[in-house]
Amino acid sequence: MTIDVTALLVDLKARVTTHPPPNDWESNEPTLHQRDTLAALLYATARRYNSLLQETSAQQPTRPPFPFLRLPREVRDAIYIHALRTPSFHINIESPDARFPPCTALFANPHKPASPGLLLVNKQIHAEAADTLYGASNTFRFYTPDAMRVFDSRIGAANCARVRRISICSLFPNTYVEDAKTVEWYSRHTERLRHRTMGLITPNSTPAAWCMALKTSRFECVTWFGVEADKLGWQAPLGKMRMPLFLKDAIVKFWEKGRGAEERIPMRVDLLGFRDEDKSVFPDGWDVVLEEWDKYKKIADKVRMEIARAQ
Repeated sequence: MTIDVTALLVDLKARVTTHPPPNDWESNEPTLHQRDTLAALLYATARRYNSLLQETSAQQPTRPPFPFLRLPREVRDAIYIHALRTPSFHINIESPDARFPPCTALFANPHKPASPGLLLVNKQIHAEAADTLYGASNTFRFYTPDAMRVFDSRIGAANCARVRRISICSLFPNTYVEDAKTVEWYSRHTERLRHRTMGLITPNSTPAAWCMALKTSRFECVTWFGVEADKLGWQAPLGKMRMPLFLKDAIVKFWEKGRGAEERIPMRVDLLGFRDEDKSVFPDGWDVVLEEWDKYKKIADKVRMEIARAQ
């Protein structure tokens, strides 16, 4: 099929006309100088467009596209694994309205980023690669409940059912509060607080807000759940938090509503920034692990130093 390039060229000169300047100074019509300036800009844009169009039309493909789907399925799977899995690093999911990138990006793997756009090539590649991206090897880390809700709605119920590992980042008040309704007060007053260890503006990431997000989520097959704790306020002293029982109950109900409870698959829970005693609040048979506090504190201090230098 041959395309007539001349039919696509822009004849801008025939489209632009000149008019005498308006007599009424209060008129909203452009002045002669403004029209001339606009015409010059449009001419320059048209010339550039016509030049690029002629250059690209003159270029002939040196070789046909690579027949990716003709490769053996084992080879395609190996490519999917290389492009979509990040087993050593979490995939950070931010809110769409996040104003600042998280400082934890400093510790991301620059050599092997996830490439989810590969699933948009066609339906066959999506069907073959979806389990690799959303499956058990990748951990999706949510900074805010809003980020979880948006991620849930965008990937759809079928892909939500493929997710096996998620992690949430929660802000806690300085004083321990057991009642979820009392914690709602903190939720309503944390719209513009900066997370000390994550280094970004967090809109409502308190435990009460996370309870609501977990209740409405469609992740049905999660078998690994991480909770990273920090205190409200930039000046709050760094220290271990106590797991609220209402948040523990929300995590248990989150597991029970999915297939994990039906198939009796125990949950693995990783707690970062919590007391040693909080291991006992979860059901028997669950694998509850407390991350190294010294490592957490070291990373937190490093991130705070990076934030201080950037200000």
